Amino acid sequence: MLNAIARYAPRVVAALVVASLTLSALPARADQIDRILVEDADKVVTAVKNLKAKNVAVLKFQVKIGDAPASFGGGTEGIEMLHRVENLLILGLDQKNPEYTVLTKAGEAAAAAAKAAKAPVDWTTADGRKRLFQLQLPVAWDDRDMRAPDAFVTGKVIVSKDYKTVKIELVAFTPGDKEPRVLGTLHDEKGRGIHVDRSTLASLGQTFTTSRSLKKTGHKRDFTAPDEAASADPPAGKAPPPPPRPTSRTLRSGSRCCSTGPSPPSSPTRAAAASSRSGSRPRQAGPASG
Repeated sequence: MLNAIARYAPRVVAALVVASLTLSALPARADQIDRILVEDADKVVTAVKNLKAKNVAVLKFQVKIGDAPASFGGGTEGIEMLHRVENLLILGLDQKNPEYTVLTKAGEAAAAAAKAAKAPVDWTTADGRKRLFQLQLPVAWDDRDMRAPDAFVTGKVIVSKDYKTVKIELVAFTPGDKEPRVLGTLHDEKGRGIHVDRSTLASLGQTFTTSRSLKKTGHKRDFTAPDEAASADPPAGKAPPPPPRPTSRTLRSGSRCCSTGPSPPSSPTRAAAASSRSGSRPRQAGPASG
């Protein structure tokens, strides 16, 4: 098993290293939640070890925005938190003396069980938690090794009403727990909510625009500036400004010259329309002279 972990871990390490780079432009976007998770990784792993469970699985997080009740909606943030925590727990394993095994694909198995039972199977109800422990899940690094979980880790993404800050509440439960127990809450260095950046806004299903004047200055908040993005949105009830019209310009390269810009009209109709805008009459085609 240890060799299997060693083969799987480098891929996960690469994913989290990318997530920890604040200025990465790769598809695996880094954001403030990734940074806080990396900084508090040891605390999260220790809390899971204290569950004394042998087979641990991670479930989709709920999302709570402002005063609204928590739900499994809210964009893709809930499933992204699942993958973040699952990867973190794999990286936290001691390869020489692993204290737990990480199981995966709990969401898919729960969905299949819910379809068969024609009833929800999730961690928000006592009956749902009971059904979750009846699942057989594959080990994260070996799909052929199926096991029954004896602990689940999940939580809530708690977003402020103005979408400026977010806190992550981590919870876990074992078969003997009547209710999920709180493992802790992730927040920034000063105990406040984590700054919501553009990556998190997108994961929450929120649209935004960024100001053209926004430039990187090297500060930590440069890549997490939804404030400027929100201020660039058009006021309610007003359409956004039209994009600027293309302009023609001449490029020279050695003795060659070319013009870039809008393509010339390709039909008599377009030519007439273009001439009417410029105030001149379209040129009529006449018979060819011999």
